[in-house]
Amino acid sequence: MVCHGVFSALPGISRNCSWVGSERVLHPSYRGYEWSLDTFPDLHPEHVQVPNADNFLLDGLFFHGTRPSLVIFASGYGDTQEQMFSIAEFLHHAGFCVLTYNSRARATSGGKYVTLGAREQQDVVSLVSYAIGRRDVDASRIGILGISMGGATTILLRRKIGIRAVVDDSGFSDAPSVIAASSEHFASSRLSIRADNSRHRRSQS
Repeated sequence: MVCHGVFSALPGISRNCSWVGSERVLHPSYRGYEWSLDTFPDLHPEHVQVPNADNFLLDGLFFHGTRPSLVIFASGYGDTQEQMFSIAEFLHHAGFCVLTYNSRARATSGGKYVTLGAREQQDVVSLVSYAIGRRDVDASRIGILGISMGGATTILLRRKIGIRAVVDDSGFSDAPSVIAASSEHFASSRLSIRADNSRHRRSQS
């Protein structure tokens, strides 16, 4: 089962998950945003692709600042880099370089599954290594701002990779709670669909 290979890297998660439930967790639906890059005409990013430890590319955007300090944005569970554009604009206007990216298995980035931080941690390491190698970035002045899963992931990594600053916005405290919330929502949706179908069948009889 697909969920076993991924969830084995996450302590405390039951392996007795259903196929459909695990697929929902590993392939969360996309959220729609009222904005896109075109909404911010003063942002002119450089398209970047960063290879990770699993041998596929993370697709991202590098926004050049007026100083070499860099903030890397790690988006939330099920989100894409579009989530971060309004904050990117704010920091860009303040002179910071900004790096946004689509997490694994999201939009234009490679990968088959979202792993709730298990492998996303290594993706952040790859992004930091990429940033350190850029001539327009001061390696001693790199910070990460993460939302939800992105926040939880970066908090776990801070000491390992010597990041100067980390901002955790609504990071979850443990993966099981995220899975439970996702599964609960899925179960509620299934029950609602079944109830609608049942009413429809009764109306036809």
